[in-house]
Amino acid sequence: MPAQVPVPAAAAATTDSSRLVVLDVLRALAVLLVIGRHLRIPYSLSSESGTRVFAELWQRGGWIGVDLFFVLSGFLVSGLLFREHQQHGRVSLGRFFVRRGLKIYPAFYAFLAATVALRLAWGRNLESSQILSDLFFVRPGDRA
Repeated sequence: MPAQVPVPAAAAATTDSSRLVVLDVLRALAVLLVIGRHLRIPYSLSSESGTRVFAELWQRGGWIGVDLFFVLSGFLVSGLLFREHQQHGRVSLGRFFVRRGLKIYPAFYAFLAATVALRLAWGRNLESSQILSDLFFVRPGDRA
């Protein structure tokens, strides 16, 4: 029987033992860093204020959030694969992709439907090629 990897008590301070609060905090930090990367700094902020300096540092260092998110994703995905191997003695990539798809795609398609609905409600132009490219994860104009 494979050895179980112990989880530190401080890291597992949630009701669901498979979820680590520390990783949720790191994911939130990664998202905030990425938001900072895309931040538009208003000119009304004084160049003397610490606020502008902070905003500029946040904007310049935002790329770290993307790296952090990729590292966390790799850690979490490998944990899922190791756990499946412990439980079943093997890893089924088909089962893994179906489970990930069932977790990710419903939220993605709900977001896509809400975006289309809002654009229609606001009277914005909808291009079918853009909707189809978003639906099937391809860029408009890409050819096989």
